[in-house]
Amino acid sequence: MAVINGTTGNDTLNGTNQNDIINGLSGDDQIYGFDGDDRIFGGSGFDILNGDAGNNTVFAGGSGDLIIIDNGKDTVFGGAGDDTLQSNQSSATTDIDILYTNSNFGTISDGSRFSQIESLILNTGSGNDNINVPAIERAEIYAGEGNDTIKSGFGDDILRGAGGNDFIDAGGGNDLIDFVEKSYEAGTGIDTVIGGSGDDSLYFERSDVDTNLTVNYSNINNGTVSDGSRFREIENFGFSGGSGNDNILITAASAIIIGGAGLDTIVSGAYNDVVRSETGNDFVDVGGGDDFVENNGGIDTLIGGSGNDALRLVYESATEDLIINYTDINNGTVSDGSRFKGFESIFLNTGSGNDEITIGSNIEILDLYSGAGDDRLTTASGNEYLYGQDGADILNSNGGNDTLSGGAGSDTLTGGDGRDTFRFDNPTDGVDQIVDFNVNDDLIEILDFNFDSELVEGNTISVEQFVIGSSAIDSSDRFIYDDLLGKLFFDVDGNGSTAQVQFATLDSGLALTNANIFVL
Repeated sequence: MAVINGTTGNDTLNGTNQNDIINGLSGDDQIYGFDGDDRIFGGSGFDILNGDAGNNTVFAGGSGDLIIIDNGKDTVFGGAGDDTLQSNQSSATTDIDILYTNSNFGTISDGSRFSQIESLILNTGSGNDNINVPAIERAEIYAGEGNDTIKSGFGDDILRGAGGNDFIDAGGGNDLIDFVEKSYEAGTGIDTVIGGSGDDSLYFERSDVDTNLTVNYSNINNGTVSDGSRFREIENFGFSGGSGNDNILITAASAIIIGGAGLDTIVSGAYNDVVRSETGNDFVDVGGGDDFVENNGGIDTLIGGSGNDALRLVYESATEDLIINYTDINNGTVSDGSRFKGFESIFLNTGSGNDEITIGSNIEILDLYSGAGDDRLTTASGNEYLYGQDGADILNSNGGNDTLSGGAGSDTLTGGDGRDTFRFDNPTDGVDQIVDFNVNDDLIEILDFNFDSELVEGNTISVEQFVIGSSAIDSSDRFIYDDLLGKLFFDVDGNGSTAQVQFATLDSGLALTNANIFVL
């Protein structure tokens, strides 16, 4: 038998293959018992105590320790402080029973015992496990493939059921319950979940499921899934569907829903929900609340409902020409057949076609990113961001304080009324035509990284860096405005040997100054 003593500092102590006595004393220690039936004393400080093989006895001490037991029949005394017991039984094929209804006495069916433990981290295997730990303040329990029963207490817990027919009662606290099914056809579990008091979250992962699912949660005391699963008292519900044609009705909780590849119907209620419609022709109605909806393919019907709702239309991979019209908040159309209404904010990404996008004055927030084609973007709403990307684009914003960026290609930019910003990422992206630049209201933004390292990010350019004329006069000049022709140039070395590059055309005769050019 070996006796191993630490110091008052932070020690790493390793046992032998005998029955050891290991004393950590003070300090934040790491102690590994290895083989043998060891007695481990953590002492003061935050310690990591791992008995490893053998039937070990662990005394944690008084500062809040992590105790790891995986093998053997161990006895653990947590003591004062906030102690965590961690056990990985994921390779177990037999049933595991854990009972901890009294903080002074907890048992595990392998013969282990523990007391005065505040937190539990547990992984179980393929057996039918029974985990009843209401005396635990915080639990992270990852159940395996068996038919498991999990009951936790009043803490904020994370509870995961995998395969099998599981029963979970989360008790009080703000809990997260997660079900991940590896294969629906191989035997999806029929699960029962009780959220209990607190703000509880339940997530069903069914992305591998290829059959049709129906989920109904219109009553907080009665949520059902067509596979036989049931749940209740859940405040936040998450669902990820597969390739089946799913019917999802969630009105009793806030929802995060990913429809999957099938022809899905998704209806949510008065909460603030997030819904992602993927491939397939889907119907989405998010009802009340401030919701976010994203489509990712398919001919969809999308309804925002009441509240301040946002819609993201994703057509980045589209190669055909798209026509998108949203001049009436009750009638938005896409030339692929999709329809939408009731959204106050629009975020749009298009592909390589020559797209025509028209947005009316009913939109509060608008971000449009057109793709590689020669696109026309016309808006009449408030404060917008229009980005043309590649191609010779036409960007028209008729009101509000807007930001327009043509991207690569020679673009035509019209800001309209309001204080508008015209953004340039690279001086060699092409020569953009700014139709209505107003020196009193508008601003030109340039990206410091692609222009000149001597420019000061977050400020307008200096007086010395701006000149009116046809070319630079001295080495300090960087931006040259030809007021006779309206051409705006950038010159990386002023009157040096490198030629100036035109990147924009404005009206001629403007009283343009350095204050109109801002460095990002």
